[in-house]
Amino acid sequence: MNSLAIDNIRFELEAEGIDCLVLFSSDPHLSENALSEYDYRSYFLDFKSSAGVVVITRKSVFLRVDSRYHLAAEKQFKNSDEVIVVKEGNEGVLNLNDWLLDRFKEGDIIAVNYQGISSEKFLSLKLLLKKQGIFLTDFNVKLEANIEDEDSLKLTKIDNGHLDILKKHFSNDLLIVSSLDTIAWLSGYRYFGENYDPIFYSYLIFEKGEVLIFTDFIFTDEKSNLKFNKIYGSNKIKVNVKPYSDFYDYILNYNDKDISLNVEETNEYLFSKLKVKNKIIDIAGKLRDFQIIKSEKEIKEIKQAMEEDNIALSKFQEYLKNLPSGTTEYDLGLKIMEFHSQSKYYKNESFHPIVGFNKNGAIVHYQAKESGSAVVEGDGFLLVDSGAHYSCGTTDITRIFPIGNPKKSWIKDYYKVLECHKVLSEAVFKEGTTGKELDDMVRAKAKELGVEFGHGTGHGVGFVNCVHEKGVGVSPSSDTCVFKEGMVVSCEPGYYKKGHYGIRIENVLVCRKSDNPGYLCFEDLTAFPILEL
Repeated sequence: MNSLAIDNIRFELEAEGIDCLVLFSSDPHLSENALSEYDYRSYFLDFKSSAGVVVITRKSVFLRVDSRYHLAAEKQFKNSDEVIVVKEGNEGVLNLNDWLLDRFKEGDIIAVNYQGISSEKFLSLKLLLKKQGIFLTDFNVKLEANIEDEDSLKLTKIDNGHLDILKKHFSNDLLIVSSLDTIAWLSGYRYFGENYDPIFYSYLIFEKGEVLIFTDFIFTDEKSNLKFNKIYGSNKIKVNVKPYSDFYDYILNYNDKDISLNVEETNEYLFSKLKVKNKIIDIAGKLRDFQIIKSEKEIKEIKQAMEEDNIALSKFQEYLKNLPSGTTEYDLGLKIMEFHSQSKYYKNESFHPIVGFNKNGAIVHYQAKESGSAVVEGDGFLLVDSGAHYSCGTTDITRIFPIGNPKKSWIKDYYKVLECHKVLSEAVFKEGTTGKELDDMVRAKAKELGVEFGHGTGHGVGFVNCVHEKGVGVSPSSDTCVFKEGMVVSCEPGYYKKGHYGIRIENVLVCRKSDNPGYLCFEDLTAFPILEL
């Protein structure tokens, strides 16, 4: 925990009369995996996660986490007198908005970083607090950025992009896109660097048939590898590139315009700047709906990526048969990355491998550290959740590898989880079915078998893009996700017995039309087999 940094923040809060600071750890593009300069959980609390909210008050620090991080947070802060862990989703635990209403009174001031919260979420929170006379204000916490040299900012061309969709479906619009995975998808370029998500900091404007991208990253010609400032889409759409820092000066010139954007994916700071002089048109998921439907060409390439994963995991499985004495979870994480990297298509990991032996497997997003991770020996379950970005696709897979002779009761639970997995992977369902309805089916089976789990059943998977793709999901919150042919989603029910073991079985599926008219089903894309124990 960075006590000095927290004390400095409290000094600033007190000076401005602010009673509470809520930090969402989101960048101005509301990315799931923000760069280090926006990773408040890591900076203030040394807590590694892809989700969670830090709340700093005059006297206390709270870390709010969902079920994926309950055990990890509890383990890290069990002896802390300063950090209070709030386990969201547990019975009796208020959601963030209600929790703020419960703790603060009329006249109090709560601060958030306007660049790290969506305009939609901001408005909801502001109206709620206003009813109780609580004020909401902006407070920008900017951490030190990693300075990259120009050579390290070169982008990689993956495909021809999808700029033609803008011309076909948004030709009359002045469209602003700030979601980084969508800009990567539109442009056809990716960045494989510090962040596991192959995205690059940028804004995109489509106006009068032309595209303007604001970024400091460098589009390169694959043959000459030279810097240039124009790229062309499949329909010869002109693309100009300007520095990232020029974006706000540029959009402040807009006056009396109809500006289209996805309100849910636009931060409050940007939204508030635009709406002063212009009319905002919310396109909601209209653009993302094109992104989440994978073409047959993309699906074919994803299958190739899965074959590369199959090779890597087969090597890993063979390696486990003769483990060197003293091998730790951390060592095995490095080993799976080594096997991934041996593919000629390999670009980067899609996330840091999760390798948990026995009781550590019960920590859903466990991160084994170089010092102090468990030695893998004796009997039990080794949970390995891994994935990679290949030039042909992105993978995500979880397997349970038996070590020695696991207990029969553990194996019994394994097959119960497999039954839950098959509820989704083998489902045949009506067109118009939502992700929530599919999730309900899986949870009903999990409850029947006594292997319930707190996280979602599945998430969207991008094409050489974010491993957690927005717009697709099978979870209690996926009530607006209507499944269509071509959507790619993970299937990963689990069961976690605290202090003993964790079980999760994960494959990646693509939605297909079934043989029954009006019904859909799934095709399994994952090549590495589910193990028989």
